[in-house]
Amino acid sequence: MKNIFNYFKENANNIYKILAILLIALGIIARLYNYIWHKDLWHDEALLALSIYSIPFSEIFFKPLPTTVDWLPQAAPLGFLAFTKLLGVVFGYSEHVLYFLPLICGVGTLILAYMIGKRLFDDFGTLAFVALVVGSMGLLHYSTEFKQYGIEAFIGFLLLYLYIRNTSLRAFSIIASICILFSNTAIFLIIPFLIIYIYIYIYQAAMPKVRLIIHRIYKDFA
Repeated sequence: MKNIFNYFKENANNIYKILAILLIALGIIARLYNYIWHKDLWHDEALLALSIYSIPFSEIFFKPLPTTVDWLPQAAPLGFLAFTKLLGVVFGYSEHVLYFLPLICGVGTLILAYMIGKRLFDDFGTLAFVALVVGSMGLLHYSTEFKQYGIEAFIGFLLLYLYIRNTSLRAFSIIASICILFSNTAIFLIIPFLIIYIYIYIYQAAMPKVRLIIHRIYKDFA
């Protein structure tokens, strides 16, 4: 028993990493299970699918979706609409096709959770963070829901990861511009991140000049 305890103590970090990876694998399996043996489209999903099916490509970016029910107008990010329309034209409008993009984003969110945790926390903190994300019933549900909410979560995680890994302003701006097409809420993350980027850029550019001025003043009065 003592040997087991000592082994765990000496290899705790590796054990935490393995557990985090196993949790991610479990989360991916759960999402694939929901995707393969999917639920039927519920009312709001069906209306959105019908709206996308009814509107031609030429009108996606220039006209609102056709309203199939007067009291429940449909709306979604343009990139989400265009990508789903493309998949529908190529592969047909099956439920697996409609759920494909949310599934990919759901799996991507799990992977990003691990990558974010590795940069922000120690191995135990990463495990705890991954466990929270994998255990989120909301994220699991929206990974096979024909709505944009799972995609919104993925983009939020992606933008955070790009920022904390010190991605260049140019690369961040390009990726953020694409994200706006797939998310109605990304702008609320992009603007604060860009403000910080610009502040850091100005600070780094101005500080050498400020130091030089201070040094000259010091020499003049020394």
